[in-house]
Amino acid sequence: MGLPGKRMRLGTKSCAECRRRKVRCIFAPGQDRCDQCQAHSSSCVPQEKQDAADEASPSGTEDVVALRKRLDELETLMRGLPGDMLSQPSGSIHGGLTDGSTAASASPSLADSRSPPSIPFQQNNHIYPSLINTEQINPALQSSPLMGLFNESSIFDAITYTTTTSAPLTPTASSRLRQCLAQFAPFLPRPERVSKLFDRTQQYWPIWPPYFFGPGDTDRLAPGQLQLAEKTFHNALISGHPGQTAKAILFLALAIQQTPKSLIQSLIPPTIQQQDLVDTYIETAQTLLQLDTEATGGTLDGVESMNLLYKLSINAGRPQRAWYWNRQAVTAAICCGLPKKSTRGGERSAQAWSMAWRAERYMAMTLGLPSSTSALHPGMEQLPDENPVVAIMYYLGVVCGKIIDRDQNRGDGDGDGDRRSHYATTIDLGEDIEAAKQRLFPAHWWAEGQLSADLSQAEGWYRQSCKVIFLTVLKLVHLPYMLRAATDSRYAHSWDTAMGAARDICTTYCDFRHWPKGGAELCQVMDFRAFSAALVLVLGHWIAPARSTPAAADADATQVRDVALCLRQTAAVMECRVAEQAVRTLDVLDAARRGVYMSDDDYDVMIPYFGKIRINKSFFQPGQEVQKPEAASAADFFNTVEFSTNDFLVDFQFDGDGSAAELCCDWTELGLGYSSMDWGQSFMAGPFFDMEGEVAAATLPGQA
Repeated sequence: MGLPGKRMRLGTKSCAECRRRKVRCIFAPGQDRCDQCQAHSSSCVPQEKQDAADEASPSGTEDVVALRKRLDELETLMRGLPGDMLSQPSGSIHGGLTDGSTAASASPSLADSRSPPSIPFQQNNHIYPSLINTEQINPALQSSPLMGLFNESSIFDAITYTTTTSAPLTPTASSRLRQCLAQFAPFLPRPERVSKLFDRTQQYWPIWPPYFFGPGDTDRLAPGQLQLAEKTFHNALISGHPGQTAKAILFLALAIQQTPKSLIQSLIPPTIQQQDLVDTYIETAQTLLQLDTEATGGTLDGVESMNLLYKLSINAGRPQRAWYWNRQAVTAAICCGLPKKSTRGGERSAQAWSMAWRAERYMAMTLGLPSSTSALHPGMEQLPDENPVVAIMYYLGVVCGKIIDRDQNRGDGDGDGDRRSHYATTIDLGEDIEAAKQRLFPAHWWAEGQLSADLSQAEGWYRQSCKVIFLTVLKLVHLPYMLRAATDSRYAHSWDTAMGAARDICTTYCDFRHWPKGGAELCQVMDFRAFSAALVLVLGHWIAPARSTPAAADADATQVRDVALCLRQTAAVMECRVAEQAVRTLDVLDAARRGVYMSDDDYDVMIPYFGKIRINKSFFQPGQEVQKPEAASAADFFNTVEFSTNDFLVDFQFDGDGSAAELCCDWTELGLGYSSMDWGQSFMAGPFFDMEGEVAAATLPGQA
């Protein structure tokens, strides 16, 4: 029997519920509940503790049953939470991947849906709680005018962003992560094959975007760390963090993409194409990055993953996708505050940010698009570094922004003064690039035979790639006015500079491909740069014949054939569709230059980001008796080459996913190209015999 209830003070007549509501308690005659309790369907209990017998009233029993039912529902929801929502040490290993088709079973964090008994309580060490949670402030908004005004007017210390770990995933996001990895598991090679892929490609790791396995600036994978690479890859798969998992998957995708055709056949099923498998990895990483950016807008691991996607797209000959991931990386980097953190060149965040904005500048210039960053953007300052590669790449990022400004503000005005001002900008840019070439590049980089046998593969790659990119920028500065040199001698300087840069590009590319350590490096965009330089050498002599000599034309033709040979060797070793189509185009152009193109059909291609080329077949056939027709014209014995383009390389067609306008597409698709062509010319090449029957090898230009 319970204790007797405590007596209330005299005059107390209201029930407990009305007293809590602080309203008047009115009982109507013949009712056991007051008007307020009846209106709110609540229990009307007097203001005194009830006995045990009173607690067993029907209304009290209903409340207990409802509470127990609600408790059962909450416990059911708790049991359904995924296990990987709970904090676990990211470095723990639950077991190796024993089967490539069951990656999801490698760790309880990915396959076990049981919830642990408790979640550790995290105590706040601050004595006074902050009015604003600094952990939730987006670092991209630190410089916003409203935040600055608040900090200036506040009597408290300025609010600063607090670096925290990745936010835990919501139940929905965690379920999507597990589902994504379960779908990816059948495409994951067995552990021993992963080890072989890392072993065969470790010499290329230094030229890939850096893979950091820890928070320190020196925690970066390097050749010779195979066991560490395998452990890092496994830990990232089971980490439960989408950014880390995406980065590991993309690192393996780079290893698969870089493996030569002769070796990849033993590491992947014969029914799967090499690039198709890489595309599957990219799609999986894209899904993971969506999860990574949903909570905070971006993480450092996510930015590094997007830089890896840029490298994968460049290798595959997809500049549009590369530019897309550059833009995504810049946005994610701004959201997680990387520009403000890039104050020291050796920091991991500084490397991720610098790679994102510099690559975005160069790809935007290549595609004729505006850039997403301005010269006054935070984090654009040059960082102190003794490495010449860093200084060269920083300068290229800056000068590409200036070229973008020039190309977006095209000199198409009706006034002659506008065109002269625009060309003056071009001359200034060219002189600045020439001066930077003398200032930034070590002299021995341009010496003959500088790619020695004892030079590391990474150092040789950085030397030649920096030179190719630098010279390509110089060529693109003068290329629009090189085309106009055909009709206006005032632009002869642009013809000379663009032709000289094209020759140096071909020489640099061929030196790298002939180097024993450079034959198997996959970079289809680099192959295209060499190919486009070779096209400039071929077309340049037709565009401005007054500045051409037979000796110079023959020397350039020899260099073009050397580029074609290197491209042919690259296509034989690696899966490189750009090199295959480039070789075919250069062979046809070389035949047309000598007037011996004899195909049944015209050769008609649209070369992305360069222009349209059409070559008419030759009149003469082998074995045919040569007779001079009575009314024959000179054109009957020539190959005709037609070339048209948009001189500032803007307005190129963009499809929904960009796949139909990439370098790796089929160049014979005539629907591909610029929305408008503002420059075009036709040339007559040959003949291989003259009107008197004597063999000749002259090249005669003709204007459309």
